[in-house]
Amino acid sequence: MTMRTPSLTRSARFGSLSLLAVAVVAVTFGASVSSAQRSSPMAPGAGGISQRLQDNASQDPDQLIDVTVADHLGNKVDGSITMTNSLGETVRLSEYLDGSKPVVLAMVYYSCPVVCPTTLAKLQQCFNEIEFTIGDEFRVLVVSFNPDETSQLAASVKENELMQYRRGATQGVRENWSFCVATEANSMALGEQVGFRFKRLYNGEYSHPVSTIFLTPDGTVSRYIHGFELPKRDVELALLEASNGSISKDFGHMVATFCYRFDPASGSYALSAFRVMQLGGILTVLFLVALIGGLFFRERLVRSRTAVNASSADRSSVAPLAAPAAGSHS
Repeated sequence: MTMRTPSLTRSARFGSLSLLAVAVVAVTFGASVSSAQRSSPMAPGAGGISQRLQDNASQDPDQLIDVTVADHLGNKVDGSITMTNSLGETVRLSEYLDGSKPVVLAMVYYSCPVVCPTTLAKLQQCFNEIEFTIGDEFRVLVVSFNPDETSQLAASVKENELMQYRRGATQGVRENWSFCVATEANSMALGEQVGFRFKRLYNGEYSHPVSTIFLTPDGTVSRYIHGFELPKRDVELALLEASNGSISKDFGHMVATFCYRFDPASGSYALSAFRVMQLGGILTVLFLVALIGGLFFRERLVRSRTAVNASSADRSSVAPLAAPAAGSHS
């Protein structure tokens, strides 16, 4: 007699697993929506810029008027703006926006006594720490808004920065780490397009904010990091965001891009609970699908083997009956 496994038990087992998968998805989605609904919009913060300006400015309050960073996220810069590079050549902004690499833009002036050298030093420190390499994954464009400064001064500052770059002053680094000067009109135009507002003071110095600006490969403002501090994680995430993930080196970068979101209140990137729950739900569903698929395949394999064994047993029971019949005929 051939034994058969009751199909009702298998069906009940698969039905239970299927219901479990649906329940996990429902709970995850519901929790995500609930979390999103509870979270209130955060007011944009200035990242301490105003406080630094007040600390560094003199007692003349007019120095701080109209000196700020306006949020121009999504604004595309004008590629026709011209500048002079460190070789003394006239270049267009579009030459640094080739559509393949994101751009880190720093607006400074090279003869600045304190703030701008500190800004460049912090950029240098950050570039030495992050996983991405200038020229391979991103470009850097430093523009002086002081029209009195020359390309020779820009070249001197560039050589000093290149000497401190730990990955070497290769040809790719030299070509993609640019130091330029611009006329007053052009630097003002660029500053207005990216939201970086500065003003010249009566003593010839400049009052200006401290902010690093990230541009997409086509020149769209994608992120600001305000202040002197440039955390490694924030800069890497800003570059990944600006490149739309195209410069990701591994799966970890892709997960970080998915799970982290910029928090305007703190001025840095933070884990998004909504995204983490989404990712957890996706991974859970994939695991359950793999589990159910494995069990289903195993059941099919067991059934196939059972059927083969039953067929063999039937043939072996029929063969002895055929032998006497052959003998009697003879």
